[in-house]
Amino acid sequence: MCQENIVWNHDNTGKVGVFIRIMKGEYYDKLHWPIKYKYTFVLLDQFNSNDNLIYSGQITKECLVKCPESFMRPTDLTNLGYGKFAFISITEILEDKYRKEDSITLQITVELLPLL
Repeated sequence: MCQENIVWNHDNTGKVGVFIRIMKGEYYDKLHWPIKYKYTFVLLDQFNSNDNLIYSGQITKECLVKCPESFMRPTDLTNLGYGKFAFISITEILEDKYRKEDSITLQITVELLPLL
């Protein structure tokens, strides 16, 4: 199970950060640990589907060395978050193209990848 966190004004940069946390779940004991996944964040343009803002990446060996506690089997309810995906400024996200009726839509896709 994955949980996503959105942090406004991440590290006082004026940007929005998105973090992923691995959580204990019903089937987490059936996964191979440390977990490796590909993530994609899509901030949807509310009026023009061809102008979405896309940010994607995947967990690499370097990530596993740098932050191993984020990708190991959870011993508590959640692991430490992995992120700092500050991919858009607060000013940009509040523009009319991303905001409709005071709401934004962030599509998040997480895909498990083969073992390292």
